[in-house]
Amino acid sequence: GGVTEGILAACAVRALGGAMLGRLAPQSAEERAAVLEANMDTARIMTCDDLVSSDEIFFAATGVTDGPILRGIRHYVDRAETESLILRGETGTRRHIRAEHTLRRLFKAAP
Repeated sequence: GGVTEGILAACAVRALGGAMLGRLAPQSAEERAAVLEANMDTARIMTCDDLVSSDEIFFAATGVTDGPILRGIRHYVDRAETESLILRGETGTRRHIRAEHTLRRLFKAAP
Protein backbone atom coordinates (compact mmCIF):
# COMPACT_ATOMS: atom_id res chain seq x y z
CA GLY A 1 0.00 0.00 0.00
CA GLY A 2 0.85 3.66 -0.14
CA VAL A 3 1.08 6.36 2.49
CA THR A 4 -2.69 6.78 2.72
CA GLU A 5 -3.20 3.06 3.33
CA GLY A 6 -0.39 3.07 5.91
CA ILE A 7 -1.94 5.93 7.87
CA LEU A 8 -5.38 4.27 7.80
CA ALA A 9 -3.85 1.01 9.01
CA ALA A 10 -1.92 2.85 11.74
CA CYS A 11 -5.15 4.50 12.95
CA ALA A 12 -6.88 1.13 13.28
CA VAL A 13 -3.87 -0.56 14.87
CA ARG A 14 -3.40 2.26 17.40
CA ALA A 15 -7.12 2.35 18.25
CA LEU A 16 -6.92 -1.39 18.97
CA GLY A 17 -3.82 -0.93 21.16
CA GLY A 18 -1.50 -2.70 18.74
CA ALA A 19 1.82 -1.82 17.15
CA MET A 20 3.26 -1.64 13.66
CA LEU A 21 6.36 -0.44 11.87
CA GLY A 22 6.66 1.24 8.51
CA ARG A 23 9.01 3.20 6.31
CA LEU A 24 8.73 5.33 3.21
CA ALA A 25 9.50 3.47 0.00
CA PRO A 26 9.11 5.83 -2.97
CA GLN A 27 8.07 4.00 -6.12
CA SER A 28 8.97 6.63 -8.70
CA ALA A 29 11.34 9.54 -9.27
CA GLU A 30 8.44 11.92 -8.58
CA GLU A 31 7.77 10.28 -5.20
CA ARG A 32 11.49 10.34 -4.32
CA ALA A 33 11.59 14.07 -5.11
CA ALA A 34 8.55 14.71 -2.89
CA VAL A 35 10.15 12.77 0.00
CA LEU A 36 13.42 14.72 -0.35
CA GLU A 37 11.53 18.03 -0.59
CA ALA A 38 9.74 17.19 2.67
CA ASN A 39 13.12 16.41 4.33
CA MET A 40 12.01 12.88 5.16
CA ASP A 41 14.37 9.92 5.54
CA THR A 42 13.55 6.74 3.60
CA ALA A 43 15.79 4.69 5.92
CA ARG A 44 13.91 5.72 9.09
CA ILE A 45 11.68 3.04 10.59
CA MET A 46 8.49 4.69 11.91
CA THR A 47 6.24 3.39 14.67
CA CYS A 48 2.50 3.74 15.03
CA ASP A 49 3.10 6.75 17.30
CA ASP A 50 5.16 8.42 14.55
CA LEU A 51 2.36 7.91 12.03
CA VAL A 52 -0.57 8.78 14.33
CA SER A 53 0.35 11.05 17.24
CA SER A 54 -3.06 11.22 18.98
CA ASP A 55 -5.60 8.88 20.52
CA GLU A 56 -8.37 11.05 19.04
CA ILE A 57 -9.06 8.42 16.42
CA PHE A 58 -12.27 7.30 14.79
CA PHE A 59 -11.85 4.49 12.29
CA ALA A 60 -14.68 2.96 10.27
CA ALA A 61 -14.62 0.16 7.74
CA THR A 62 -17.40 -1.68 5.92
CA GLY A 63 -16.82 -5.06 4.33
CA VAL A 64 -17.29 -5.14 0.57
CA THR A 65 -16.04 -8.69 0.07
CA ASP A 66 -15.63 -11.36 2.75
CA GLY A 67 -12.51 -11.06 4.85
CA PRO A 68 -11.11 -12.25 8.18
CA ILE A 69 -12.68 -9.36 10.13
CA LEU A 70 -15.80 -8.33 8.20
CA ARG A 71 -18.33 -10.09 6.00
CA GLY A 72 -18.89 -8.68 2.55
CA ILE A 73 -22.15 -7.26 1.27
CA ARG A 74 -24.98 -9.80 1.14
CA HIS A 75 -27.57 -9.19 -1.59
CA TYR A 76 -31.13 -10.45 -1.32
CA VAL A 77 -34.22 -9.83 -3.47
CA ASP A 78 -35.28 -6.54 -1.89
CA ARG A 79 -32.53 -5.80 0.60
CA ALA A 80 -28.80 -5.91 1.26
CA GLU A 81 -26.86 -6.49 4.47
CA THR A 82 -23.56 -4.86 5.39
CA GLU A 83 -21.19 -5.34 8.29
CA SER A 84 -19.05 -2.50 9.63
CA LEU A 85 -16.41 -1.99 12.31
CA ILE A 86 -16.07 1.34 14.11
CA LEU A 87 -13.13 2.00 16.46
CA ARG A 88 -12.65 4.89 18.87
CA GLY A 89 -9.09 5.39 20.05
CA GLU A 90 -9.70 7.50 23.17
CA THR A 91 -11.95 4.95 24.87
CA GLY A 92 -10.92 1.75 23.13
CA THR A 93 -14.54 1.23 22.09
CA ARG A 94 -15.05 -1.30 19.31
CA ARG A 95 -18.43 -1.46 17.60
CA HIS A 96 -19.61 -4.09 15.13
CA ILE A 97 -22.64 -2.97 13.16
CA ARG A 98 -24.77 -5.22 10.98
CA ALA A 99 -27.07 -3.09 8.87
CA GLU A 100 -30.00 -4.04 6.67
CA HIS A 101 -30.71 -1.77 3.72
CA THR A 102 -34.13 -1.78 2.03
CA LEU A 103 -33.22 -1.45 -1.62
CA ARG A 104 -36.62 -0.25 -2.84
CA ARG A 105 -36.45 2.77 -0.51
CA LEU A 106 -32.78 3.34 -1.16
CA PHE A 107 -33.16 3.49 -4.94
CA LYS A 108 -36.41 5.46 -4.70
CA ALA A 109 -34.56 8.19 -2.77
CA ALA A 110 -31.74 8.39 -5.34
CA PRO A 111 -31.81 11.58 -7.46
